[in-house]
Amino acid sequence: MKRRVIFQVLLTVALSSGLIFIRGVMRSEAGVKGACSTCHTMHNSQSGEEVNKEGAQSYLISRGNLNAANPCLGCHKIPTANGEFLVRLIENDPNSLVPQVNVDLAVTNGKVSAAGTYYYTTRDKTEQNGKSCRKGHNVAGMEDDNGGNEDGWLGVVPPGGTEDCIKSNFSHQLTCAGASGCHGDRNIADPLASIKGGHHSPAANTYEGRYRDGNTVASSYRMLLGVKGRVASRWEYGDHRDEILDQADLSGDDINIYQGTDKGVQGSKRHPGPDGSINGFCGECHGCAEGNTENGFHSLRGLKGEGSSEMSSPWKRHPTDIVMKANTAYWDYPGEKGKFYSQEVPVGFAKISKMGTVNDLQKSDRVVLCVSCHRAHGSQYDDALRWDYREMKTSATKGSGCFRCHTDKYNKNQ
Repeated sequence: MKRRVIFQVLLTVALSSGLIFIRGVMRSEAGVKGACSTCHTMHNSQSGEEVNKEGAQSYLISRGNLNAANPCLGCHKIPTANGEFLVRLIENDPNSLVPQVNVDLAVTNGKVSAAGTYYYTTRDKTEQNGKSCRKGHNVAGMEDDNGGNEDGWLGVVPPGGTEDCIKSNFSHQLTCAGASGCHGDRNIADPLASIKGGHHSPAANTYEGRYRDGNTVASSYRMLLGVKGRVASRWEYGDHRDEILDQADLSGDDINIYQGTDKGVQGSKRHPGPDGSINGFCGECHGCAEGNTENGFHSLRGLKGEGSSEMSSPWKRHPTDIVMKANTAYWDYPGEKGKFYSQEVPVGFAKISKMGTVNDLQKSDRVVLCVSCHRAHGSQYDDALRWDYREMKTSATKGSGCFRCHTDKYNKNQ
């Protein structure tokens, strides 16, 4: 009888805390499956070891260093990963595969997820062995468990950002989630609390579970609260530098479809705005939101700026969330006749339907994105770019990188 009461109490606690491990399909995110003990502990004492007096992390998460500055890395940056992308948390358990954020391209033969990799990002100003502070977001815990990895040039200040970008946490090192991070609810300080429900929610909504409406953390694109779009089934992992697609290819489940907007500046320092544009999300910290002042890192809708609150010229900043108009060189994106989309230089769409029919993504709705040029995490190139900017020359005979959009700026006839 006593055991039954204890079990009922534990079950009640689990239910009220949202800890029941919902069985689902392990696709690109959400709906994980497998043993609860893969991630959670009940008594914080494993294999007869002494109870850890400091306690487990929030929500009884047992993986990783309990003192880590960034608890997400307990699963997503495993020391034994050896540069691989998908790693089993439990040996021989196919349900425990977890994507890694520290992929070594030499190990993966150039393959990487759409977000890129932190492998090349360090705190060093000077590049050493292909690594430096210029290669990506400088996230706490990437170099050591106690934090560190601050940008050697910028410290903790985001380029184009302002001191109230992340409220009182601005002086803190960037983390994966929480008030000082990107994923989850940025109004919640605790990184694990901010993504509550994100891993457990089954891939709901429509279009085979790939569409994200931005209403909750779990139903937002990659748990970026407020961002809409469709997620690729395997994080778009691969080497896509020469992948040029037809319109019909975008209905496949291995392609990210990014939400943009054609309505100008939206959002605030805590939310990307009603259209759920991924550009509005980047602007939360990089200065594009709330007025798009001169501090802005890029100009949103720069070609159509109106009034003093928007930059009126694209020559001040490269524009984002701007439609690639007909009768311009940009209309010929991705630079190959009869083709529709480049995975090397992805664009967004102002209109994305939940059902995802072949014809719902139109050329007239294509918009420029921050992630058209940059990797969200980092890359082997400076400024987390998708290509080497120094190799963009008008003498080029191949329309890669910048020339996917600027189709009349290189020597294609040579």
